[in-house]
Amino acid sequence: MRLELPLWARLILSYVMFVVWHWYWTAPAAIGLAAAGWYARRLQRLRWLAFAASALLALPFVIAVVVTVIQR
Repeated sequence: MRLELPLWARLILSYVMFVVWHWYWTAPAAIGLAAAGWYARRLQRLRWLAFAASALLALPFVIAVVVTVIQR
């Protein structure tokens, strides 16, 4: 039996797989964006965009850890 996922679930799953597979540049990018948002006071409103992008890049790693812990 094949499981058919809705489009939104396939998009989220493909995003998570992409970010986790390319961790060698997404993890440093998330850390760099968080640091830029934290220390760059002159960015003003763009610093919140840096925080949001950092959270989007770091979220799949948190999901992967939660799934790993639940499976044990």
